[in-house]
Amino acid sequence: MVGTNSPPKYQQGDYLRVELLPAVADSSTSIWMFVDHCDDQHAIVFGTIDSEPSEWLGDALRSGAKLAVSYAQIREHRQSW
Repeated sequence: MVGTNSPPKYQQGDYLRVELLPAVADSSTSIWMFVDHCDDQHAIVFGTIDSEPSEWLGDALRSGAKLAVSYAQIREHRQSW
């Protein structure tokens, strides 16, 4: 369990590459997102999509859309400066 005084695992402005779940995409695909905030207790990060996903993902996953993902879906993390 994370202490109440511990900094969050992901900070606002961090850049994450997130793998989309098979229910969302037929094959393995990933998108980049900027972190808005995270919930370490529930292992969820909230953010904004930065990359433009494939057209077949539909309008819901466009650049600028808000997204919440599990920590388990994160494949790459770049800290903000």
